[in-house]
Amino acid sequence: MRRTLRDLLVFFFALIGVGWIGGMTLPAEHYAIAQETFACSPTQMYRLLEPGAYMAWRDELWAVTFNDDGSFVEERRWGLDSTFSVTHERPPVKIVVARDPSDGWYGGQWSYTLHPKSGARQTELTIEETGQITSPPARLLFHYGFGTDGALYDMLDDLRRYIDFHGC
Repeated sequence: MRRTLRDLLVFFFALIGVGWIGGMTLPAEHYAIAQETFACSPTQMYRLLEPGAYMAWRDELWAVTFNDDGSFVEERRWGLDSTFSVTHERPPVKIVVARDPSDGWYGGQWSYTLHPKSGARQTELTIEETGQITSPPARLLFHYGFGTDGALYDMLDDLRRYIDFHGC
């Protein structure tokens, strides 16, 4: 029993060490982009992309709360709350949100750009992420596991499901 516990502890710490060293070999910065066209006008899409509307369509969120300084906190169902700020708005064309990497294990900027299509009856949404993953094990996990663009495609899937069910 004692030997099994020791072996498990050695394996666990070796795994953490490999994750740490492996993550250190990867760059902290990354760039990801995802794009999809929706059957909504740019104005309708812009309203869905404002942080106050996130709870309606983002499946992973438990709550979104707004602070006095204009920042907002995304509370996720699985934990790891994150504080963001809207850094640029140009309705109904663009909205940019940012998270300071010193506030956790990741940070960056997410830019949502809306391009009208088919006489403004459709909108092409482009999400660009310029991010930093400060934790080496998380870097390794995202690089080889989820992909640095995985969250962008999850957001597009959530948005598509919401629009298919509720409309714009």
